[in-house]
This record gives sequence, structure tokens and C-alpha cells, in this order.
Amino acid sequence: MTEIGVGNPDTVPVGNYTRTALTEAGLWSQLENKMVFAEDVKQVLTYVERGEVHAGFVYTIDAKTAEPGTIKIVRNVPVSIPVKCPIAVISSSEHKEEAQKFLDFVTGKEGQDILKKYGFVSQS
Repeated sequence: MTEIGVGNPDTVPVGNYTRTALTEAGLWSQLENKMVFAEDVKQVLTYVERGEVHAGFVYTIDAKTAEPGTIKIVRNVPVSIPVKCPIAVISSSEHKEEAQKFLDFVTGKEGQDILKKYGFVSQS
């Protein structure tokens, strides 16, 4: 039986995005019995790298970090809900100044160029 690695859609964002995309494509119920649920996207990637599943749904950025030659990106799956990675300084932080410097770096030109290099796209 073909097994597919998927983040748990009730607890993991990548799983929720996967369920939404497959439901919109009319495939969720057909594939659900083939799914091996993982605790996070890294665990899905590990399942694929080790050959424990035949395929898996991960973020492109995670797929690009896989051990060379262990996986192949077959298709990018469009999602109707934008994938967001918010960043903020936590009000209770004991290191607000350092956190703000990091936030400024990430949102600045150099940080944005690095993120683009690894597949992140700014929505602002």
C-alpha cells in the first residue's frame, strides 16, 4: 500500500494546509486511509528521506533542506490560504532590544534577500 506522510491536520499548520488543498481538489477522502500522520513538517520530511513513506506534503523550504538525492519535489501544491510566518517582539521578553534588532534585520533588505533565496516571499 502506498503511504503518504502528512502533518496532523488538527495540530500542525502544514497538515491543515494539506487537508485544505486536498479537500478543495476532492482528494482528501480518497487518500486519507493512506496517510501517516506526523507531529510536524520535519517528521514528514524525515519519513520521506528514510523511505518510510512513498511521498509527503512539506513546505518547499523544508524540501530544499533535505539531504541531497533523498527526495524529489514533484509538484508545488497551490493553497487557497496564504502560508504566513509572523514575526514580532514579545512584550514579556527580557531581551526586547536584541529581539527588535533581529526583527529589523529579518524585515530589512538583507534579511528579505536571504529569505527570498530560500523560497520565502513577502506578502507586504
